[in-house]
Amino acid sequence: MRQKQLPLLFSFFAFLTFSGQAQTLEELTAIDKKYKACLGKGTNMLGCSQLYYTQMDSCLNVVYNELRRPLDQTGKAALKDEQIKWLGKRDVFFKKVDQEYAAENSSGFAGNDSRMIAIDEKAQFVRKRVEELIQKLDNR
Repeated sequence: MRQKQLPLLFSFFAFLTFSGQAQTLEELTAIDKKYKACLGKGTNMLGCSQLYYTQMDSCLNVVYNELRRPLDQTGKAALKDEQIKWLGKRDVFFKKVDQEYAAENSSGFAGNDSRMIAIDEKAQFVRKRVEELIQKLDNR
């Protein structure tokens, strides 16, 4: 069992390292394609969605910091305020997704498919923000 986990863990970190650098829409699209290919295998789809969420979260941090770096103090404060507002919206959305998942799983039969869908919904929400920030990068 442990022998199977090591290659998976290594590929997770290798893929995360590569994809965490998405600063263009093309790179973001490449991550999406890898995610769809992973899901298309039909095995460990929950793992695919967990990895995709982690990649989107990583991309968010990379793009945010890239956008923030050249700004003056006023620009940094404005970007931070914008991000704090987005984080509030994210928290509300994630809570809603978690409540829906909990309702589906109240009988204990929802399983990994419902969990995968919940994680995917969260990842797509974060992805939209990554895309917004990439567009800001492109427009400066």
